[in-house]
Amino acid sequence: PEVLMLRSRALHNWGKHELALQGFRDLYHRFPEAGVAGQALFMQGIVLLKLDRNAEAIALFEDMRRELPDHHLIDDAFYWQGMGYSFQGEHEQAGMHLASYLNQFSQGRYRPDAVFRCAFSTFAIADYRLAIAQLRDYLKRYEGDSYNDEAFLLLGDGLLAVGEIDSGVASYERIKPSAGRFFEEGYFNIGKALRLQGRFTDMREHFSRFVDGYPGSPRMTEAVYWIGWAHKAEGNLEAALSIYRDVIRVHGDRHELFGIADVL
Repeated sequence: PEVLMLRSRALHNWGKHELALQGFRDLYHRFPEAGVAGQALFMQGIVLLKLDRNAEAIALFEDMRRELPDHHLIDDAFYWQGMGYSFQGEHEQAGMHLASYLNQFSQGRYRPDAVFRCAFSTFAIADYRLAIAQLRDYLKRYEGDSYNDEAFLLLGDGLLAVGEIDSGVASYERIKPSAGRFFEEGYFNIGKALRLQGRFTDMREHFSRFVDGYPGSPRMTEAVYWIGWAHKAEGNLEAALSIYRDVIRVHGDRHELFGIADVL
């Protein structure tokens, strides 16, 4: 059984998920009393999540919790069952399940993640006031955690949704540039906030800093579009046309760039 486990794990690590799933299933059914049998059952659920077969994974983790309640991976199975609900888009169920996880596993290894994912689920069902409170609690308790940047993005979105624009902008500004798409989404949402406030000069300067600072970003031309938009909003159509001509001349054939179609 140990050799089968090593082989199945290798297949999983190589991205050959269907073969890995079959290997873990064979191990579990052929050697149900082996020391690695519970691990093989758990890994079936993980592979099913990788394959987007979320409902099957949820059922499997539920079976594991019922059949092997004292297994050392029960903490993991409980958490990933909640994530299965989240991946399935069942956010209300995910939030309740992960809240139950937090109640049952006071020292659980996924505790910070579960606190964040509870807030994520609350945000997903548009309960913004509660999500704001949960996100702030998470950020206070787990400063430096891997989900911090995504949490600042969601917190900013939630604050904008309830009309607290300045606080939302302050949250976006805390997202680190190293956070990639979360940073860029936050940056563009700051621009959106400036647009909603009618601060078109500030908006234009904001996106100009993005173009200068991140010329290699796939969203660079989208920023150029908003610079031109702000020029037009200020009544300066010629300035808008000039910057659009420049970006078309340099990047017009790069249709993979966000915003290039709008500029064209």
